[in-house]
Amino acid sequence: MISYGTGMLAQVVTVPPTANLEALHSVVPLFGIVGIAICVAFVIRWVVHSPVGDAIAESIRLNSRPRRHWKGKGGEWESVPVDAMDETRVAELEHQVQQLSGQVTELVERLDFTERVLAETRGLRELKPGR
Repeated sequence: MISYGTGMLAQVVTVPPTANLEALHSVVPLFGIVGIAICVAFVIRWVVHSPVGDAIAESIRLNSRPRRHWKGKGGEWESVPVDAMDETRVAELEHQVQQLSGQVTELVERLDFTERVLAETRGLRELKPGR
């Protein structure tokens, strides 16, 4: 703060720092840390709820259970039986493959029929005299 005396000379008066300013200086870095933490939380939430998060979860789900266990001193591996969850997943995938195979067969039949119809139409055009 600058005050002017009777001689119109500028005198600089310093204000001693108060306890409030010291507390504010110690709190300001916390605001930055909290802001960064909130941003990181939103990014993690976005990734988890995206297809990327679904793929990561599926990968963790499939690879979290080891398929073989170490027996011990003999140094041999022991196979682990397939879980019931894996069996149902395999059954679902087999069902989907059967459905897709049926659809492909139906599409092949339709394509063959269309090719025969087009071949007949082209054959009739070649036999008719031109206009």
